[in-house]
Amino acid sequence: MNHRNAEPRSRLSMVLRTGLLIATVVLGGIVGTACGGDDTSVTDTPVDDDTTPADQEITLVAENIAFDAETITVTAGREVTITFENRDSIAHNLRIVGPDGDFATEVASGPVTQQLTFTIDEPGRYEFRCDVHPAQMSGTLIVTP
Repeated sequence: MNHRNAEPRSRLSMVLRTGLLIATVVLGGIVGTACGGDDTSVTDTPVDDDTTPADQEITLVAENIAFDAETITVTAGREVTITFENRDSIAHNLRIVGPDGDFATEVASGPVTQQLTFTIDEPGRYEFRCDVHPAQMSGTLIVTP
């Protein structure tokens, strides 16, 4: 056997095996990523605005001359529906003082349920209150971007 010919073949064989191994690792990474094996792209990608709910529904209760929440948080530009439940036998309403005007339910004695639907486009902090009892019944509407 000629040893001079065996050495170049051995090197060539080693180079080919190394190249095949590198190609397998690279191809495996590409296939794994395409099939969802790499979840960093999912967590780092911002959520498309169209996947968020189109509206927001909230219940606010008036009882014992008090609201059951001091703050309400909603998203700017989204339609909001607040179901206002007056459980007192005296008159209350819900008024939201927004950047583009006021949104309010009728003043009514309870028990009564009313709905208030509105949209506020500008993020910020706004007041909500009962017009009959503004000192006891008020809170903050937080509109987030």
